[in-house]
Amino acid sequence: MTKKELYLYILVLESQQKYLACVKLLSTELAVSLCKVEAELKSLVLKYMHLAGQTDSVLDLCRNGLSSTPDDWKIHLTFIESLYSTIIEQADEQPVKNLEEVEEFKEALSFLEGLQKTTDGKIKGPLLAEIELFFKFGLFEKITPLIVQYFKRFGKVISFFEDVRKFLDVIPNDSKDSFLKSLSNEAEIEESGQISSFKKRINYYKIRFCLISVFESEKRTLFKKLLLKEYFDGLELGKDLKVTERQYGDDCLVLAVLLIIEQYHHSQDSRLLYEALYLLESGVKKSTYNFQMKIMLIRIYLLLGVSQPVVTHSLSLDVKQILLDTLTYIYADDFERIAPIDVAGQLVKKALAIYNSNEKETPEMLIQAYKFGTYSKIPEFQNFKQRLSNSIQQAISIRQVALTEILALSSPESFKHLEVYVVGLDVSKLVVTDVIIDKMSDNRDRTMNVSWKSGSGGQSFFELTSVSSDVIPTDKRSWIKTYGAIPIIVKAWVARETIDVAALRLIEGLSESVSIL
Repeated sequence: MTKKELYLYILVLESQQKYLACVKLLSTELAVSLCKVEAELKSLVLKYMHLAGQTDSVLDLCRNGLSSTPDDWKIHLTFIESLYSTIIEQADEQPVKNLEEVEEFKEALSFLEGLQKTTDGKIKGPLLAEIELFFKFGLFEKITPLIVQYFKRFGKVISFFEDVRKFLDVIPNDSKDSFLKSLSNEAEIEESGQISSFKKRINYYKIRFCLISVFESEKRTLFKKLLLKEYFDGLELGKDLKVTERQYGDDCLVLAVLLIIEQYHHSQDSRLLYEALYLLESGVKKSTYNFQMKIMLIRIYLLLGVSQPVVTHSLSLDVKQILLDTLTYIYADDFERIAPIDVAGQLVKKALAIYNSNEKETPEMLIQAYKFGTYSKIPEFQNFKQRLSNSIQQAISIRQVALTEILALSSPESFKHLEVYVVGLDVSKLVVTDVIIDKMSDNRDRTMNVSWKSGSGGQSFFELTSVSSDVIPTDKRSWIKTYGAIPIIVKAWVARETIDVAALRLIEGLSESVSIL
């Protein structure tokens, strides 16, 4: 047996939910001899022990794993999840009281604190895991001082804000001022290098923006000026950066724009949108590969109904392959409403490339996997093909392409071309039911949104720049059915055939106040 065949057998057992059988197989001498990387083998054993609900054994395995790799975040999370299951979920119906006095909890906390000491506090995992531990068990009052400690050690690390972002939602309102003051004091302490100090201040500004729900006018103005000063000062620090690298102060510019957009949301003064565009366009010239700024520009131009810059910036994103499925919604949703039809048609057609290649290339990839014995890749390829074949974005793009083609060919001189086009339409891709839609895969990537405000009331950038009150990306269930009906009706009309009753009912059911376009 080869290693690839072993993994295939394990995948079969996993599909049958025989997790302990997986563990038993991985514990054999054969598995040890085939899996030369010990950490890989331990990770698999831990995974299946966790899936099998063997919490006591999982906790022991996690401790052993973290003792040798204390920064392995997956093991930290498994450790905390298993501990939670042991103490809370497996407890009798009585709620756990005095959690900090529970022996298992005390041992876990002591273990994490011990890891911090043995690593001299130089790696993030153990301290971040301690914060995660208190967060998971609802001991929110313990989190604030630990975040300050984490900021002191790792505030200069780019990932700091994302590391602690979810914990900021549970900081009590009456603690926010003192918390921000503590961070401010730490941010003022100079690091060994100028750039490190700069990064630390930026992370403080992010947290400040995150925790202050509404800025008073004067304070907003002062904060915006400070952020822009930091940004322009940062350009000097980044003068020797490669063209592919972001400027150190880019996030200061993004924060300043977010302040402007928040102000626009309350005042509806469109001049603020132009100020935001000016800053972002200036920023993109200095950081030509800043994905985030380009997405923000696209959304603001869409809000203003200006199409050409949307095309320019969406092309500069260089979205290819699977990203066509996950990111197209950012710039293409409802683009036909604001753009010339030929321009809209070209943009929405671009997304179909990944679906065409999926149908042609994935079967060949499966054949090659069988041919070369890479069996563990077969389920991965199959899942990939299924997710793309049933993609919501594919359904959206097919309808957008059909609509823009029909509109582009609707002039009297193009009627013959329209007839040829609609007769060739594959109606099976346009007719869907709720059952079919429920089975579709929503692969649209929501992580591209800038969501830096804490609390349930904190609105993201996409929400602040949305034309409607809908969450972005929007629920397209009704849209998919309605926009699928339109080409079907046009096809029947051109061919002088009876119009499908179900398709007609979808259109007739629309309120007169609702515009198809």
